Amino acid sequence: MISYTVQILCHVKMNIYVKIGSLIMKARRDRGLSQEDLAFSCGVSQAWINKVELGKSKISIEFLYRVSNSLNCDVSIFLPSEK
Repeated sequence: MISYTVQILCHVKMNIYVKIGSLIMKARRDRGLSQEDLAFSCGVSQAWINKVELGKSKISIEFLYRVSNSLNCDVSIFLPSEK
């Protein structure tokens, strides 16, 4: 039972990164920017932006602020509600 609970919690945690990544991707595309453009502006590699957008990398709050500054938007748009 404990193992199953841990698996569920890990899935929920990763699901948050997938949601945030998809919100970053949407905001980037809405502004007509490539992953390379966003990566350059944030000081990271295009490969890392790709991993972030796919939810395969954990990101920091500092990075979310860099993205929001680069995309000229409020950081709160990247925080999905749990409704």
